[in-house]
Amino acid sequence: MEYEFRHSTFDGGYRAQFSMGHELVGRWLIDEIACSPIAVQQIITALMQAAEADQPWQRLGHEIDLHFEAGEVSLTAHHLHHEQELPEEVDNFYDAESYALCGIEDFIEMMQSWLAFIERYSA
Repeated sequence: MEYEFRHSTFDGGYRAQFSMGHELVGRWLIDEIACSPIAVQQIITALMQAAEADQPWQRLGHEIDLHFEAGEVSLTAHHLHHEQELPEEVDNFYDAESYALCGIEDFIEMMQSWLAFIERYSA
């Protein structure tokens, strides 16, 4: 999983860009976690405890849910309701951007990087 974090000096906003297949992680950081060091640290702590105890854990979001089980973290976007059925290639595109999976070590490392990044730019 490759990623890059950016801070805009123009509007003060944060951006999180992730490699293909992990785009949802960036959206989750910005939309669900934002720039809350407390929330980031709580998630890191909860994931580390769940991994150590080998217990599942989840954090339900407004648009994206985070799940941990068996050493893997998954992010799943809430289902979009389409009034009409989409062609298969369009539907597959939406599916690819509504689910992401990665190992717990990589996810915690990314969260620690995000925490350091947002703390660097907080006033």
